[in-house]
Amino acid sequence: MKVPCLALAVALLAPVASALDDDSSTVEVAILDVLLERGIIDPATYEELLGLAQAERAERRELDLLEQRMRRLSAPPPEIRATGGAPGEFLVESTDGRWSLGFQGRVQVQADVVQGEGGNSEANASNIAVRRGRLAVFGRAGDEETTYRFEIDAPTQSKVDEGKEDVEITDAWLDWGLGDGTHVRAGQFRVPFGREINIGNIAATTAEFSAATTAFAPDREPGVMLHGATRDRFLEYQAGVFNGEGTGMANASGEEGSSSTGMRWAARVVVNPLGAVEPDLAPFQTVYDGSTRLALGASVMVNTDQGQDLDGDGTDETRSEDSSVGVEAQVVTGPMSVLAEYFRREMDIEGAGRAHDDGYNAQVGFQVVPQRYEVVLRRSDVDLERADDMTETTLAVVRYVDEHKSKLILDVSKLENGNVRDGDEMRYRGQYQIIF
Repeated sequence: MKVPCLALAVALLAPVASALDDDSSTVEVAILDVLLERGIIDPATYEELLGLAQAERAERRELDLLEQRMRRLSAPPPEIRATGGAPGEFLVESTDGRWSLGFQGRVQVQADVVQGEGGNSEANASNIAVRRGRLAVFGRAGDEETTYRFEIDAPTQSKVDEGKEDVEITDAWLDWGLGDGTHVRAGQFRVPFGREINIGNIAATTAEFSAATTAFAPDREPGVMLHGATRDRFLEYQAGVFNGEGTGMANASGEEGSSSTGMRWAARVVVNPLGAVEPDLAPFQTVYDGSTRLALGASVMVNTDQGQDLDGDGTDETRSEDSSVGVEAQVVTGPMSVLAEYFRREMDIEGAGRAHDDGYNAQVGFQVVPQRYEVVLRRSDVDLERADDMTETTLAVVRYVDEHKSKLILDVSKLENGNVRDGDEMRYRGQYQIIF
């Protein structure tokens, strides 16, 4: 009787288990329970049938996995498609979305006229330059959480700036997502210290950064950074370690007078209590809905091996241990935006004692014609203990053709030198930017 019962049970189990696959284990046990309760099979046969069913299911899953692997190996490579078409948005990507290659170019043509006041005729100068001529590639590398960017700059101005090459690498980084909005970035990129510098000149509403940002906030450097934000961007954070010697420069540790490591450490935290504030000084995000957004932040930076040019000859005679702090605030409400920053730096200079510098930047902009014309007023002050103080007052008018993709900036600045008699200047600038 055992053989016919066994055959009957297998006949019942096989088609049901095959059809239900993942749920077959539960179905098999239920059928065997019914057969056992009705006396059709005994306990020994129950266990034997259950073992056979489990073995068959395991074999079937192995065959399914093998079939899937074979399909992947024999499948053609992902097709490539091009999307975009708007300036700065052209993208070539695989159809599975894992790989992409985007292109972006930017040209800023700028004219400068400087007139010295009083006896400061030596400051008189005029210049026309391609202030920035950049080409970037960017995209995803294998998945959405792995991204990259490589950007070069070829400004004509670099030919007259001492120590600069005709073509420079600005951004060159890889970025890996760790989950929950946290990322690791490695390569060359902006040091997380200060707000105006991290908004960047692409979205600036004056032709150049403020005097305070130029004096206190480093630009791009090779380094590694942990960064991210909460899901609603209430909190944004950045922390990293950098070479500390400037854009494209290797660490100077090991040179005469340098410290054992010579690294620059920097961290920045920003909170957005009224909703995310996009990195854009012009209030495109609130001009039509009349909403208000607020960003408050703080930065800290320590450079354990900073070169110091004490006599102003362009070379570093000694080293210093620098520590800097910065606080920032930005309000964007309706057609108006306000930006304020304060910096303080403490220096312990070898052979020259301690010194401290501070400065601020305050700026307000108002779109008198929404998304077309903006008027900007800025005041920036730099108080340097071992160099010339500077106060900058700037009035700018911005004509937006297509937001930051195509815009004209005209500004005029009064530069007051607090330490030099007849050292004041008037500076007139015009700049057109196109992103393509």
